[in-house]
Amino acid sequence: MKHSLAALLGCSALIFCMPLRSAAQAGTLDSTFGNSGLVIIDVNNSDEAYSLAVQPDGKILVAGYTSAGSADFLLLRLNVDGTPDNSFGSGGAVQTDFFQNTDYAEEVLQQPDGKIVLAGRARNNTSSGYDFAAARYLPNGTPDSSFGLNGKVSTPVTMSIDWGYSSALQPDGKLLISGYSSADAILVRYNTDGSLDTSFNGSGIVYSGISSGGTDEGWFVLVQPDGKILTGGRTWDSISNYSAFGIARHHSDGSLDTAFGAGGKVVTNIGSGDDIAYDAALQPDGKVILAGYAAAWNNSSANAALVRYNTDGSLDNTFGNGGMITFPIGANPYAAMHTITLQPDGKIVVGGKSGPTANMDACLVRLLGNGTIDTTFNGFGIVGLPLDASDDAVFATFLQADGKLLAAGMTTVTANAEVDLFVARCLSDLNMGAVDFSAQDNSVYVYPNPVAAEATLAYTLLQDEKISVYVTDALGKIVCTPLGVEMQSAGVHHQPLLLPGELASGTYFIVLSSARGKVSVKFVK
Repeated sequence: MKHSLAALLGCSALIFCMPLRSAAQAGTLDSTFGNSGLVIIDVNNSDEAYSLAVQPDGKILVAGYTSAGSADFLLLRLNVDGTPDNSFGSGGAVQTDFFQNTDYAEEVLQQPDGKIVLAGRARNNTSSGYDFAAARYLPNGTPDSSFGLNGKVSTPVTMSIDWGYSSALQPDGKLLISGYSSADAILVRYNTDGSLDTSFNGSGIVYSGISSGGTDEGWFVLVQPDGKILTGGRTWDSISNYSAFGIARHHSDGSLDTAFGAGGKVVTNIGSGDDIAYDAALQPDGKVILAGYAAAWNNSSANAALVRYNTDGSLDNTFGNGGMITFPIGANPYAAMHTITLQPDGKIVVGGKSGPTANMDACLVRLLGNGTIDTTFNGFGIVGLPLDASDDAVFATFLQADGKLLAAGMTTVTANAEVDLFVARCLSDLNMGAVDFSAQDNSVYVYPNPVAAEATLAYTLLQDEKISVYVTDALGKIVCTPLGVEMQSAGVHHQPLLLPGELASGTYFIVLSSARGKVSVKFVK
């Protein structure tokens, strides 16, 4: 180890995540994945992973960049065991260049038709800055020529720095990218063919600045079940003269939703220095959680920070201390969380880095729904990933349908001073749905929840079974049947679900039925 990490919130030592075959404690590395739970990938001199997704067949998509001089979009597909999927691209990898310059893919998204979207930024050759950028691929990794020009689009919002950070797909297939241009937070929306959506603020571009005159950056974007759009990250607090957590909510046409916060915007100052939110997650009850860091005065140190808001933008006083929680990672002067994932049981997983500012460790932390540290996660609530003895960070997390937790990011290799990307998989204590129709305590999961238009039903059949899947409203009336009667084999299943576009927002139940009984799970649309 490069430095000693003392306990989180009073424990005596940080326990690193190690593979265990005999005990399936939450947070231990999954020995069936890669090399004892870790996959290190060296494509070129510098490689980093920023986003993860899992296909219905269990294969893992990884997005980021690779550089042998100038960076390109990088898309990887791994098999369930962490080996490269050689049926995808070239040896499981696809590299995409825009202008023979520097390009970064910040997010990977899956369309219901199996196509894959990467979004981020691309440095153009006509100015000194970057453009918002996206690329779409067919399921085998080849460019989708029906999207933009040869599968790529780029949008210069200004003739300066236009950085895309996060993205989301709407139920109608339109693509949102959030980021910033110069000092303004920006939202860009594209039609399904890659053209700008002029029904969005008349141009396809919305300036989503939260502060007046300060720097705003859109590090995250989320689409609510009702079609409203949440975006934010960093804003300027004119009172403290430091940056703060910022979040705004827009109607689907791009206008601000004045029922949220003050005129559609909320600014939250946490520490006495700079505060930045890097990621956000939407709970089934409509509350939203932001994750990032909060710095001390003069930015001399920083703690990990989370804030939870009610549906109207007010702070949720049932979470942490007045809606906020900050915590150190041991005795380290710096900790920041870059990614957040919600478990179906309400627990919260965040990932990031901790250490001296020039020498970080990659880490994962799990919290209970009220914001307290969950000590059942690796025994202390924190997992340090056993990577190289130099800078490491977690930038992405994703919960598989079987409850196992994926994490990805970067690790600096001391031996050759190169930066490689990594993917890790940890075990969890989630029961993700072994279905015995004769029992009464089955757990079947639907994700994401809330559901916009598409979701996945995760379950495990104990025997070959004829099943059907249908959706009922709160009164038990069947509103749609995503799957008619079908014979399915014993084992893990990830059943794609497509809800009717005209289905109203509300509470529904997905019912998994066989001749031996029924199992249902509640979801919110």
